[in-house]
Order: sequence, then structure tokens, then C-alpha cells
Amino acid sequence: MPPLSIYLHIPFCTTRCSYCDFNTYTGLEDWIPEYVEALRKDILRWGAYLKKPDVHTVFFGGGTPSLLSAPQVQSIMDALRSVFNIIEGAEVTLEANPGDCSLAHFQRLYQVGITRLSMGIQTFDDAALRALGRRHSAQLAREAVSIAKQAGFESVNFDLIYSLPGQTMDGWRKNLDEALSLRPAHISMYALTLEEDTPMWRDVNRGKLPAPDPDLAADMYELARETLARAGYSHYEISNWAFEGKECRHNLTYWKNLPYIGLGPGAHSSFRDHRFSVIRIPQEYGKWKPEIALGTFPESLKSLSPIDYIEHIDKPLEQAETAILGLRLVKDGVSKTDFAARFGEQVWIELLRKVQVPKEMGLISLDGERLKLTSKGLLLSNEVFWRLLPENAGLTSAIKGLNISPA
Repeated sequence: MPPLSIYLHIPFCTTRCSYCDFNTYTGLEDWIPEYVEALRKDILRWGAYLKKPDVHTVFFGGGTPSLLSAPQVQSIMDALRSVFNIIEGAEVTLEANPGDCSLAHFQRLYQVGITRLSMGIQTFDDAALRALGRRHSAQLAREAVSIAKQAGFESVNFDLIYSLPGQTMDGWRKNLDEALSLRPAHISMYALTLEEDTPMWRDVNRGKLPAPDPDLAADMYELARETLARAGYSHYEISNWAFEGKECRHNLTYWKNLPYIGLGPGAHSSFRDHRFSVIRIPQEYGKWKPEIALGTFPESLKSLSPIDYIEHIDKPLEQAETAILGLRLVKDGVSKTDFAARFGEQVWIELLRKVQVPKEMGLISLDGERLKLTSKGLLLSNEVFWRLLPENAGLTSAIKGLNISPA
């Protein structure tokens, strides 16, 4: 088994952002200690069952993991180290809200084993931050990045959202300039997506806010690509840029369709030909009483965690998802050597047949032995992806459950 990645969901937030549909909850901060203990027990069960496998990345996502105290993070890391082999040089990321930052807190997180911080900055426009429901200011965001570096973190990511209501190209250009002035090791950028029944979705549907303009969003994306390339960032995934060697190794696990375990309410996993998720309500997760894990996987799965969804991934779907996720990797694409070694030469030949039409449309190229999206294909990637799926498989199946927001 290749080294695992582990995702830990921390579902607590002080306030809820107007665009967010993640599995997060406000007003439950008093319950954090009980939750940490439940998460520790989940970790211990999995590590014992898997007989202390190698782990090369850990990701504290949410929610707002920076609401945890350093001792609480340490207790989780201690549980991980006791039953998993966290390999030397492992990447351990924690998502942080700029409003929770202090030098002392970041120093303690660094000391207990966090190696990388990912900050939810979203924009450097204070009015836009208020509209998004964020609880930090642009100045706090600037200070947070500086504090993280002072605390010793060489790997700092922050994410930005573009195509915000009322945002202009000039406003987006100013955001990019501000971001680059802080020189983070990694930047994630996402076009605003209106998720159904979020406050921002309702405001747009009621006409209180303008709907995102897809053409303007495409122009903003192209401006970001050009600006970050000039600044020395490598565009390694559709929505992610990094300095050389600072790519998010945890999220590369997802893009390469490799195994990962997600722990905590609503967390998803992909492991041993199965995709599964944990019940979503934190209190139910905390009160769940495990049975003794007996038998082989997946029969023992529901004895390990409170699972509410499980799906078997057959070979045709695994092949399609591996191709789709791999094409998101702008630099590397899908390697013939790796793909054929995993699935066979004939499957590679069939993949080439399926992408012939997108290739003729200028959406995809065969660069040496690698299939890659072209610049045009990056903007129209779904036009490629749906052609790769088996019949009756929805496009969302290729990314269902990925524990990814920013990197």
C-alpha cells in the first residue's frame, strides 16, 4: 500500500460565510474538547486496524481548525503518531482564519508539528470581505501572513476568490498585486460558486446581488495565470500555483487518485476500491459507540467509524476518475507510463480514443507521453471530462467527496 494521506475535519466556525455550504457549525465552540477526544478515538481505531501504515500528509480542514488550541492540536498529533508512521518530512497542513492569528499561537502550532498553514483570505477588499461574511479585515490578512513567516512557517498558502459580486478587472488586478507583495509559497484561486440555499445564492436569486459573469471570470482567470507566471509561480493544478517544491502534497494525493482516509463528521475517504463518508452531525459523531472491528475491509468499515455512505469504485470508474483528476494537473497531466502501468496499455489506447474529439477542438494535447489540457481546455475542462466517464456515471462522481477547499 502506498503511503496514506489523512484528512481531519474540524467542523467549528465562529460565524458562517455567506457563500459556504461546507459541513460546518457555529455556536458549538464549547463542545470542541469533547470533539477532539472523539476524533482521537477514531484515529486510534483506524491506526490499530491498519497496523500502523505509513502516512505522508495530514490535513486539518474545516470549518476553522485554527479555533483549536495548540494543546488540542498536539493531542491529535500524538494520537496520529502513536498508531500511524508519520514519515520523516511529512507535510502537515492546518487551515487558519486570519482573525485567529497571533505570533504565540502560530509558534506553538509550529512546535507541535504543523509544517504548513493555509489561510482563508479570499480577498483584500474590506467591503467584499463583509459581503462574504468573513470576520477578518484586509489588514488582519496581511498581518497573518507576516506572523506565520515569523513563527517559522516556510510553506504558507492563501486562497483568493474571484468573480465576486461587483468585482471589476481592476479590482481583481489589485488583489493579485496585493497577494504577490506578500510572497506566499502557494496560492489557490477559485471562481465564486453559488451553492444552493446559501445566503449569497438567495441574495442573487432575489436580485439583491448580481450573478457572477462567466466571461468576466474567464478573463480574471487568464489575468491570474499571466500575472503569477511573471512572478515565478508554477501553475501546477487548474486552481493552484506554487513556487517550485511548495506544491500541496496532500491535494496531489487527490489529483493522482491515491488512497486517503477522512476522519470527522462529513469527511470522505477513498480507500481499497471504495469511497465512503462519515455521518455529518458532530454530536452524533461524538456519541457514536464503536463495535470491535472484525473481518476484512469493507465488512469491518462500519465498526471503525460511523459511516453513512459507501460506494464501490469499479475499474472503469477508477480509470475514468484517474484520467479526469490527472488532467487537472496543468504541468504533469496524465502520464502514459504511469497510467498504463496502473491499468494496462489497452486502457491507455482507449483513453486516447476518447479524447480525440477534444483534441481536435484544441482542448487537449499529447505532449510527448503526457495528455494535458491546453490553455483553452483549462477554461472548458468539463467539455473534456464528461467524455471520459463510463455510461450512467455523473460528472460529479469524479470529484465527489474530495476534502478540498483551498490547498
